[in-house]
Amino acid sequence: MKNRDNKFDFIKGILIILVVIGHAIQALYGIDNKEVWYNPIFNIVYTFHMPLFIFISGYFFSSSLKYSFSILLEKKATRLLVPTFIWSTVILLIWGTATEWQDVKPFKVYTIYKSYWYLICIFVLTFTYYIIVKNKFIKLIILLIYIVSVIFYDYLPWPIFKDCQVIRQFAIFGLGILYQSKWKNLMAQSKFYKYIFLASDVFTIIGIRYFYGYNMMDFPPIIRIIDGICCSMLVFIILSNSYNPIKNNKIINGFVYLGKNSLAIYLIHVVAFRFIIYSGYTFEYNLISAINLTTILIGTSLFLMFIIKSLLKEKSYIVGV
Repeated sequence: MKNRDNKFDFIKGILIILVVIGHAIQALYGIDNKEVWYNPIFNIVYTFHMPLFIFISGYFFSSSLKYSFSILLEKKATRLLVPTFIWSTVILLIWGTATEWQDVKPFKVYTIYKSYWYLICIFVLTFTYYIIVKNKFIKLIILLIYIVSVIFYDYLPWPIFKDCQVIRQFAIFGLGILYQSKWKNLMAQSKFYKYIFLASDVFTIIGIRYFYGYNMMDFPPIIRIIDGICCSMLVFIILSNSYNPIKNNKIINGFVYLGKNSLAIYLIHVVAFRFIIYSGYTFEYNLISAINLTTILIGTSLFLMFIIKSLLKEKSYIVGV
């Protein structure tokens, strides 16, 4: 890709490590153990890591507008939905083998196929905003539906829009679009606007924790959306402003490499994570174990990525490459 901005790969590299750390901690606690939400590392990571990924997708959304709807549909289905289906099927086979296909129910199959909710969410949001940009009348209808959905979030049906977080991540995807088209230049030209934005952001984050506590699972839906936006924007500004002074460092180049392969790591490590869960292994949580498991999951993902790439070649999109 020409003129690729490694700053975003640097940010994505850090984010994918945090995604894997989150899953490693969850595996050590146990998939159904709600106590994991009281783990400070897990709770902090989950306030911003996926929303910031979605913000970055929104930032690069404008490239989608140069395609017709049908061509974009083909590209995004190939890039997002095909890997989702293939790797979810692998997870289903692992689960079926581990349980000897006992208690197979539609809802269980559904929960497995939404393992990659993030990719489904990006797919839906891309086409939602494509329609918004292309049709001003429909834009008003969609925005009205979104506002009503946020207000009555707890009463929404679970498929896609709730389980795949389309409603919760709708706003931050749009903020990514706005930041790229307007806010980026505004904050670059005036430190005053940047400092006002940062101060407001930090004040909101502190205020939310003062009134609602530190566990994000206790936040009402609208507060969780606002908190995700504020935490993500704070981390984005810190990381994006940190990159240039340190960009020639070899460690930083390692983060850039991980960022360029973040989709492959995401796809493959979820399979390994689910394998651990379904195999019934039990662990005792400690920080060293979390770091070790994170290293194993990332290393395994990169190793399998190389093998699959060499075997599939022109179909390497299956591993997000």
